[in-house]
Order: sequence, then C-alpha cells, then structure tokens
Amino acid sequence: MNNTDLALGRAVLAEGFVPSAKSYGKYENNTGISITDGTTGDPEKPYGGGWMHFYRGVGRRISVDLGEVCDVDKIEISFIHARKMGIYCPERVDILVSENGTDYYLAGSIAAPYPASFGEPARAVYRFSAQKPIAARYVAAEFFVEVHAFCGNFRVYGSTGCTAGRTPAQLCLPAVKPAPDKGFCPRGALGGVYDIPLIYYGNPKYDPLITPESLLPYVGYIKDGVIADRMFDGLIFLPAQGSCPSGASAYYGGNTATLDDAFALLDAFFAPEGCLHSLASAVAQVNAALGGRGEMPFTVYLTAPVPQCSGGDYGDINGDGIAEKLLTTEDRGAAYRVFVDAASARFAAEAPEGVRLGGFFWATESISREYADDEAEFAAECVKYIHSRGLKCIFIPYYQAGGCEKALDVGFDAVTMQPNLTFNDTLATDPCGAMEDFTDICRKMGFGAEVEIHQGVKNPKTAEKYLALFYEYLRSCVKSGMMRETVHTYYQVATPGVFSDCAYSGEPSLRQVYDMLYRFVHGTLTLGELDMIPENAAPEAEPEPEPEPEPEAPACREKIPEVRKKRSAERGGKKHGGAHRYGIDKKKALALAGAAAAVYIIGRMLKGRK
Repeated sequence: MNNTDLALGRAVLAEGFVPSAKSYGKYENNTGISITDGTTGDPEKPYGGGWMHFYRGVGRRISVDLGEVCDVDKIEISFIHARKMGIYCPERVDILVSENGTDYYLAGSIAAPYPASFGEPARAVYRFSAQKPIAARYVAAEFFVEVHAFCGNFRVYGSTGCTAGRTPAQLCLPAVKPAPDKGFCPRGALGGVYDIPLIYYGNPKYDPLITPESLLPYVGYIKDGVIADRMFDGLIFLPAQGSCPSGASAYYGGNTATLDDAFALLDAFFAPEGCLHSLASAVAQVNAALGGRGEMPFTVYLTAPVPQCSGGDYGDINGDGIAEKLLTTEDRGAAYRVFVDAASARFAAEAPEGVRLGGFFWATESISREYADDEAEFAAECVKYIHSRGLKCIFIPYYQAGGCEKALDVGFDAVTMQPNLTFNDTLATDPCGAMEDFTDICRKMGFGAEVEIHQGVKNPKTAEKYLALFYEYLRSCVKSGMMRETVHTYYQVATPGVFSDCAYSGEPSLRQVYDMLYRFVHGTLTLGELDMIPENAAPEAEPEPEPEPEPEAPACREKIPEVRKKRSAERGGKKHGGAHRYGIDKKKALALAGAAAAVYIIGRMLKGRK
C-alpha cells in the first residue's frame, strides 16, 4: 500500500514532560477520545469530540506504534488555536521517529501556523514532509503546553512492505536524548540570599500596617518578646493592586500603568515612614540586640511595573520632553529600563544604613505568549539590563506555568515555583502526592520552592485544614532536600503578612507556625518535629475580624475553556500579577463544558499578590 494513513485506528500514547499524575493530571480525561480515527474536530468545540485535552504538565510527547517498520513520508497533526478561549496552539511541534520505541530521532520541527496574537478560532495544522522515506515503526510529536493544548488529527502517511530507498533514521537524523535533571535552583543563586518573603506596599489604605514592628519578625527571630536570632535575609516588596494613582494596573490586565504611576510607587517606597525606612529601623533593632552577630546588609528586591503595549501616553522615557506611547516590544523594554535606572539611583542616593538593593522581582507569573508573541525575548532583554547594573532578578511562576521551561534561558537568577497546594482544593485532596510531583519538577527544571500559607490558619473554622497544608510544604522540602539545597520565597497573603501575625500571636498553634518556620529557614527542622505536631492543632479563640480584602491585583491569566468570563473574573487568587491559587473541580469543569465554548479560570482567590 502506498501513501496511506499508517496511524489510522491505532492507539496513541501520551507522556508528560514532567510528573503530573498526582497533581494536574487529575484535570485530564481523554477516555474514549481518538485522534487517529480520521475524523476532524471542530476548533470552536474543544470538548465536542476529536480533541485530546492536555492541561499544564509543561509539555507532551504523543506517539503511535505503526505495528511494523514502515516507510514514512508525511506526518500531520492539528491543534486548536482559540485566543478568546485561552487556547493557544504550540509555538513549535517536533516530529520524532524510532524503529524500536526507545531510540528516537528528530525528523523536523514545525513552527506554529498562527502567532499567539491571532484572534480567530482556527485549526492549526502542523505538516512534515520527508525528503526521502524514513524507516520508522514509532512516530511521535513533542510540544510544550501553554496551559491548555487540544490536539487532533494525528496522521502518518507512508507505505508498508517496502525496503528500497528506505533511510534508517540513525544515519540521517540527530538523536533525541532525555534532558538531564538540572537539580534544584542553586543555593548560591542570589549571592548569599536564601529565604525571601513577599511584602505588599503602595496602597495608602494598607501602608500604615507596614511598620518597624510589623517587619521586625522578618529580620529577627522574636522569642519570648526579645530578638533571639536573625530570621530571613531578604524581602521582596511588590505593589498592591490598586496602588497606582491613575487607577491602572502595575501588572498585566487592565489599563497599563504610566511612568508617573511607576515613580509614585518609588516615592511610596522611599517615603520617610514608608517600607524602606520601616525596614531599616527593624534592621537596626536586630543588629543592636545581637551585637553584630551575623550582621550583614539586609537585601531588598523591588518590583518594576510591567510596561504593556498601549496607545495612550506612557510618559517621557527618552528625555525629549514628549510623552511616548508603548507601541512595540522595544518601547516596553525602554520603559522598563527607565524604572530600573530610577530605582537603582534612588537606592544609591537614599538607602539607609543596613539595607541594600539586591535586584528586582519579575512581576508576571508566566512567560506566556498570551502577553506577547515575543514575551520571552522581552523578559530576556530586561533581565540582561538588570544584570548590567550588577543586580539579580527573581521569577516566581505559578505551578507548571506556561513558558516556565524558558525561565533559565531567559536568564533569571533564581526561579522559585509556586506549589499552589494551599489554594487549590483538587491538589489538596492528595497533598503529599501533589508535593511529590512538585519537588520532582523543581529538581528536573532547576527551580527552587515558594512556601505558601493561607490566612485561614487564623480562623478556627479553617485552621486545621490550612495548618496541615502549610506543614506539608515544610515536610516535603525537608524530605526532598529542598530545605537546605535551594532558594525559597514565601507567600503569606496580605500586608503585613501571616508570619508577622503568627510571631506576635498568643495562640500556641499560630506561634508554632513561626517557630517551625524559623527552624526551616535555618535548615534545622526535622521530620520528627513535624510529625509531633497534633493533626487537629488549631486556634481555640474566636477569630479576629477578617481585614477588608485588598484591592484586586491583576487578573489571573489561566483559563479553562468552558464559560467565558470577563477578564477581571478570569484572574483570581492572590490578587497580584496572576498567581493561580485555586483549582477547578473536574466534575464542575465537565458539567460546564457544554456551555458555549468559553473560558473558565483556575486562579488564586485570595488577597494581594503582585
């Protein structure tokens, strides 16, 4: 037979680039779905049949066994591209071939037929044609997943029973070898800074909460009312959503912040009673109490607002007295450099004793092509400029974020991935398994860990649940070696932060959080100590009134195609730059799948993040 579809009716094997079976693999259900039956799915109906759904997991290899070694001429595979539903066709598909199912060779790489910015629903077809027939029994397609990928029409054309003119793959194609594990983000990635909580600032409504007293438990370890030791060695300061005077967003989503907004954030940070001087006061108290023991400058990382392409006036970024518009990636880069220069100059001129600028925090939580087709290139140029100033850059992607595989290539000095366990009820059904997936991914991709705590630990009604999840973070990091071997960041909800509240709490279960955290930060926490914590430990006192929620930060960008919602509702969660803290129950997702093709969001549904 000549030029027939050799894959017709054959089973397809799908393998993830990273472990996901105990975490986000729960969202996938491709039972009964065939992409080799010769039918063509409707790109406007992702759940309407004919499409295999892949959710996160960084990427996939899907392969088909042709049953015998064949002469392969052409390969075709299709994906949905539907920007309005948050579905993006892969940036690239690699075609692999093998005679034995073990040794694979790269036959070719096919670029996406549509850019991410293409707006209309479409079936993106990736076609490969061999110059000469290739001998292969197994054919595979590899691709990265931008949160979601919907794949169909996997066809392999060629012939069977022929040997003349057949080209063995090993003689003409490069071998594809499994990528070695990169290991955890090196402990020294930030030059001696290892443990860094996130603190929100810039909103006048909440800034009064950032006092020397509130920051003291981060700089020093407070025990029995006195400073007993040092605690963290750095802080990330990031603006709360709603802190821009113009009302625009400092992050993706909504109207872009202007140059005046960016400078206003700097003014708020450097104000006489602002974050920087409150921190310096806390540092001075700790240094005085400890008599110079372990004394070194306390490190601060600032957050530059993300310049977005906009037709409005951004501000004068080139000094010609005329406000520029941000119309291109180059314009965005120039705007970012202006902030880096201004922040660096003010630190050099105004930083109080005991505090130094370590660098910048990258304000987005993915390197998604949703933002821009060249988002990775934009980020790389910005990071390169930060490095030119002798500074570092930290990136904290949400769990299995789109484009996270590019993080090290972009040049970020430290990448700490969010486990999202405490903000995702699906992951929380198997917290130990979810954290096993998490640590395996970090080890494979060269990431460190973000430790997260939910403010529900302060509420007797929810404390048991959230305390258990927090301790699972610590237990997993101790067990895997991440406690001592990598960099950590810490997410703790709203200003001044759960950890500060726990340090001053008279409730034993909350105080214990702070004490265990101290041992974790110093690398002395043991599994035995964690196992001794009562499973039902929870505050007994009536909960204090919950603080008013912080203004929403940029919306979360992750979407599940089910029900289209407004962008403000699509984002969720920690309410900063889009940290995806909430999961979607799969049954609910399936129930909604029939509703007019649209988008459903998994986000972080809590206060203040980025």
